[in-house]
Formats: sequence, C-alpha cells, structure tokens
Amino acid sequence: MNTRRLTTNKLKLPFCALENRLYNLLKAPFNYEIHSYGKIFLLSEGVYLKGRRNVGVKVFNDKGSWVNSFNSIKDCALIYNLHPRIIDRKFNTGNFLLFNKKNIYLNELFNILE
Repeated sequence: MNTRRLTTNKLKLPFCALENRLYNLLKAPFNYEIHSYGKIFLLSEGVYLKGRRNVGVKVFNDKGSWVNSFNSIKDCALIYNLHPRIIDRKFNTGNFLLFNKKNIYLNELFNILE
C-alpha cells in the first residue's frame, strides 16, 4: 500500500515532455477575466472570485445624492451599527437599508492597484 512512501526514488520525466506540458499550459486561454470595476470573474465556474480585497463603500440617499463614503466595509458597518456581512449582501442584492427612518443605498468602490 505505501511501497514508495519513504523512498528517495523520484519519478523522472524527460525534459522534452516537461517542456511540452509547460508550453501547452502557457498557450491555453486564461480561466479568468478582470472586469473594469475590479472584480475577477472565473470562466470555468461562472462566478466572481470572492476573496479579501480592499473595498470602499459609497452611501447614497433615496434621491440618489451622495451621503458618505468609507475606505472599507468595516468602517461603514461601525458607523451604521451593522454586521459587515449585511453590507456585503446588500452589494449583491442591491436592496436599500433603513437607517434613521430613511432609505440608504450602498455601492462598492473598488480600489484597483495597477
């Protein structure tokens, strides 16, 4: 069952086979697209990559006027006394939040470093 587990024998692959495999990998199309607003879309899975990134938040009132902006979701959550996960969900659904008997809308502000 574990015949080669502790051995020092290594599988040897000819250099030309390795070179061919590398060439095929490099000429293959990318599996992702970077959209203009900074999100990374995985083509093979058809979803956006969810990872830690620095996302700012813009807050608008129900008339569409700018109210406030924050450097991170956490800062916004502290001011509006919400859990950061709620703010992230509002980005995906586009629904409004009720704060001090007024509707507010949240938009993501991507900080793209190039």
